[in-house]
Amino acid sequence: GHTVYRPVELPPAALPLYVWGNGGCSSNGLAHAVYLPQIASQGYVIVSLGVAGGGAPAPTDGSTDATQASQMIEAIEWAERETARDGGAFHRRIDVTRIAVGGHSCGGLQALSVSNDQRIDTTLVLNSGIYNVPGSGRSRIQVEKAQLARLHGPTLYLTGGPSDIAHPNATDDVARIDRVPVFFASLPVGHGGTFSAPDGGEWARVSARWL
Repeated sequence: GHTVYRPVELPPAALPLYVWGNGGCSSNGLAHAVYLPQIASQGYVIVSLGVAGGGAPAPTDGSTDATQASQMIEAIEWAERETARDGGAFHRRIDVTRIAVGGHSCGGLQALSVSNDQRIDTTLVLNSGIYNVPGSGRSRIQVEKAQLARLHGPTLYLTGGPSDIAHPNATDDVARIDRVPVFFASLPVGHGGTFSAPDGGEWARVSARWL
């Protein structure tokens, strides 16, 4: 149910973990296959929700999303097992004391919904934000503005400017966060961000610097 991105040659030192939720909560682990490899190439093991090339679609009755926020916790637990497992490909190669979660749109809501987990150091919210009007969006993720008070690590928000459907939600989130450092920036690129630009564009550059 997950897809792993990593440097072809793993260095001797353990790499930080970045757990990713796709736009639309898609079950296609390759949905951000320009942005994520660029981040991984700079020294990260990334676990994206969904299988490579796509998995089961969301139920047509709209009762749930194709992937669930709980899969982010599953990814962290997988990394903890694999870095401890003698003889495994990731033995002592994932630093599970340095964990980031992030996501695009619906995936950003998944990241926010698990960010109170004490193992998570930072959260990246890209073209996303908790709904100002509960239940007004397509996602079935149950996360409310009260979750922002549970953040315990620095948080990054990027939006595509006023034309980005998530921009009002994101700006409202940022105005409410007063317990941890928060970085907010936008470019007039719309809800799709720069994920499809060469090497992931500005979204990849800013994300990598933040990490």
